[in-house]
Amino acid sequence: MAAKAALGLWALWDTEYTDVLYEAIIELYDPEKGMFEGLYERGQGRVEIFTANNNGIILTSLLHKVQGKILTGYHGDTEVWYTAFRDQDVRERRQYPDPPQRDDWLPALRHSIQTEEDF
Repeated sequence: MAAKAALGLWALWDTEYTDVLYEAIIELYDPEKGMFEGLYERGQGRVEIFTANNNGIILTSLLHKVQGKILTGYHGDTEVWYTAFRDQDVRERRQYPDPPQRDDWLPALRHSIQTEEDF
């Protein structure tokens, strides 16, 4: 059983089955390395490897469980990270990075709706 699949299902759906999956894999944790890959079938023990892919999906699943929808579509008023909360102290309180300076903007990095007047 793949730990990332079990935890991903548990993060998405609240059912008895996903709770069983969660309970089966939640102890597959090493505080220094993260989550093990999973469990072998027929009770043959845990898969003794750690990967960034596995742990990244697990972290994303946990974020979704806590926060809800992670990515949202563009609706015309969505701001890119470097314009959100501009001219507010919330950027500093949340420790957001400084926005790139206009001279540093590359055409490929501009938001899809930016026009020449925006920069």
